[in-house]
Amino acid sequence: MIHGYSKIEVPETEQPSQQIEATHQHYDWKERIGRRISTIMSCIFGPKNPTVESQYIAEEMHELTDQLPRGIYGAFSNRLSYVNPEEFYVGNYLRERLDIDEGEKLRVFTEILQGAYVMIDDDGETYENWKITLREKFERQSSHESSGFDQFAIRGFVVSEFLFSTKIVVDPDTGLSKRYTWFQLERHPMKFGYAIRHLWGWVMYKITHKNQGPYGSSIHREDNNQLQFNLKTSR
Repeated sequence: MIHGYSKIEVPETEQPSQQIEATHQHYDWKERIGRRISTIMSCIFGPKNPTVESQYIAEEMHELTDQLPRGIYGAFSNRLSYVNPEEFYVGNYLRERLDIDEGEKLRVFTEILQGAYVMIDDDGETYENWKITLREKFERQSSHESSGFDQFAIRGFVVSEFLFSTKIVVDPDTGLSKRYTWFQLERHPMKFGYAIRHLWGWVMYKITHKNQGPYGSSIHREDNNQLQFNLKTSR
């Protein structure tokens, strides 16, 4: 669902990154308030029908979903109709920038949707990019390590709650420190009306020792077996 973003008409030759910039034009405080009101109304009455813009953005992401496991394909495809520009920006950024072997992309994408804890060896580049670009982000605390840096989250019908930050990690062998961006999707947002469900996700994490994402669970946790990637050297 896209509220507060101006209608976009994007030429077929325009690149995805340019399409995202187009959605942020004419974005002022009045539109921000309107978006907040629409979000509250959606929580009460459910989402409105997909807009032309959200359908266009969803179509751009279908190539990522065609081979998803049957158990999550239906739910993800339904939510994808309501993808918002910031969810799309993050998804497209990861698709374009993460250095992942072609044969591993489906597995990695599935694990991310199921709540995998992901670290990017990028000296904090991704964190700084999202911190500037994602206008609807908000500060949020969690139990995850962030070396004193702020933690942020965005919400949407596709990602539920997308938590990200950055941290310093010291290599025990060399003693050298590195700065990573990290992120994970959470099954339920940490907000009013979802407290019990969020707590239940934590209980399930403790019982199963798996992260609880919006489309399943993942063995890739912060304290064990994280997914780690580099950024591509060229765009």
